Amino acid sequence: MQVRGILTAAVTVGLFATFASTLATAQQTGAATVSAADKARLEQMRKAADDLDEAADPAAYRKAWEAVIAYGATLYPAGHPELAWLEGELATADYLQGDVKGALARADRIAAQLEKGGAEYRDRRMDLANAQVVFLMTLAQHDRARKLAAEVLEWRVASSGGKPSSNVAAAYSNLSNAEFEFGNYDRAIELVRKANAEDRRLEKIPPNAAARFSNLPTFLLQTGRLEEATEEARAVQA
Repeated sequence: MQVRGILTAAVTVGLFATFASTLATAQQTGAATVSAADKARLEQMRKAADDLDEAADPAAYRKAWEAVIAYGATLYPAGHPELAWLEGELATADYLQGDVKGALARADRIAAQLEKGGAEYRDRRMDLANAQVVFLMTLAQHDRARKLAAEVLEWRVASSGGKPSSNVAAAYSNLSNAEFEFGNYDRAIELVRKANAEDRRLEKIPPNAAARFSNLPTFLLQTGRLEEATEEARAVQA
């Protein structure tokens, strides 16, 4: 929060404390009135929507999530972070249907609501941040993308507790991509190496790690490091 002036700061602190207390009470009240049966139904609808292939049929994906959100709105008060989390899927639909600016605007608004949810919603906030990084890079807002990607990486590393994590590998890769597009080539190569190293720590390397492994020779080639690129390409194929 940026506050201008000592008097403004004092007033703002008081207002913020009151607002935070009111928000917490509202959240607790909203959550307390939701029955186990209603939560189960919402979760069933959410899972059914989540199982859809968003890339194959973005319109159907949007329609399914709109139904989930509509039902959720009957259970939680407006502005509740639970509703914000559900609406995050519509940002994905916006993006897949070509409205990248709309996707980013929606994601930014939702992010602010999730931030108000506190620690309980921090992991979901970071999941949304991953999507924001993609939106930002698509819109060539690479500086903001790399700053947000760095925040996600820090969170993922801290949350992993030092255990092998595909989320950590993905976070290294996302930041690597953002740094490369920003022009920080050496930093990007360093980060993608860390992504590859994290993937190798996993008991089973996931299929989506293939793109991360291919990025290293690609980045090396694009920066004129032909010999290294050739060696890494051979290692990937081995």
